Amino acid sequence: MRIANSPYEFYQKLYPIAREMEQRYGISAKILIAHAAHETGYGKYVIDNNLFNIKAGSSWRGPVEIRWVKEFDPQRGWIYSAEKFRKYNSLKESMEDYVRLLKNSSRYQKAWKFRKNSEKFFSEIQKAGYATDPSYAYKALKVYKSLFG
Repeated sequence: MRIANSPYEFYQKLYPIAREMEQRYGISAKILIAHAAHETGYGKYVIDNNLFNIKAGSSWRGPVEIRWVKEFDPQRGWIYSAEKFRKYNSLKESMEDYVRLLKNSSRYQKAWKFRKNSEKFFSEIQKAGYATDPSYAYKALKVYKSLFG
């Protein structure tokens, strides 16, 4: 599903939600918007309101969507894999779930400490295994800088 037709429209749509998360949890609204922009191509490719392409692991009790996605395997390089993704009723629900995941998961505790520092934040979520792309942090930071300088 497409939720925006331009980076500006994407920003306008997400800013109120991201600002609320910043006020409630202390995570940078800019980091949230940039990460969602990176994950969804500025809102062009959103799986059922899932702004951060969070996969549905064994602990997820909500609805799922199965999609073929490109993943990086260190032994085989880039491959396609069928993965289960979390489905959300709204963009706000997606962003709240993402923030809770970062805040409460031991896996992302180091990244959470840098929730106001984009460079360190993206580096730490990559180290924690958020995505398989070996250039993930670089690409996410590039999106951040394109939006916010």
